[in-house]
Amino acid sequence: MSALQEVEDLRKRVDAAKAKADRAAGALEKDLGRLKEDFECDSLEEAEKLLKKITKKEVGAKALYEEKKEAFEEEWGEHL
Repeated sequence: MSALQEVEDLRKRVDAAKAKADRAAGALEKDLGRLKEDFECDSLEEAEKLLKKITKKEVGAKALYEEKKEAFEEEWGEHL
């Protein structure tokens, strides 16, 4: 393979890598836009904090549900 062919191959690989990086940057920008629009998060860090907060609420809600369900079943189980 000649040096000219090697350079041309390298240029093609660089161009392909740039195109891939551009697509990834576009996808990231789109996703960050959705985070802002849907959840009012301006950054990935804010989204992660919101996710932790929502997850904590979910765990609490599930625990409360189970508690209330057990109490209901104890009181009304024989009538069901």
